[in-house]
Amino acid sequence: MEANIVLAFLFGFPLVVGALFRVNTSYLFVTILAAELIERYFRDDAELVLAPLIKSDAVLQYLGFAMLVLPVILTGVFLHGSLSKAKTFLQTVPLVLCGVVFAAFAAPILPTVIREALIETQVGSLLIDSAQLIVGTTVFLQLMALWSFNKPKHGSKKH
Repeated sequence: MEANIVLAFLFGFPLVVGALFRVNTSYLFVTILAAELIERYFRDDAELVLAPLIKSDAVLQYLGFAMLVLPVILTGVFLHGSLSKAKTFLQTVPLVLCGVVFAAFAAPILPTVIREALIETQVGSLLIDSAQLIVGTTVFLQLMALWSFNKPKHGSKKH
């Protein structure tokens, strides 16, 4: 039961942030990718800096996850309203894809107890085992959408 709640949060977090703050999905997607890179390359350094300040190992176990979540929240705050109300509904599928990528990045870095509980569920096991395929496919789909829907408009200019 708890694993299903965690999965719902992982998949739904970007969807809620994107819909609540009306953030353009392209911005949110790039933020999730950047947050994963920040977590991957700076987590160990952050742990070294924070370990003397935070005495609880339990808190440090969530550091990587916090490094994924914080940029998404900040993007929601700083880019609030970058998507018009009329286009918010059209962004539902790309937001779901953002949720899938976020979940694929977040699930493997959760504390061991939570990660093991996720693996025991069918969706969690599939998510963790297929993370590379999920991310690669979603990146490809997002790029296709970006190239297709954001073409510059070349109109006649008056001279």
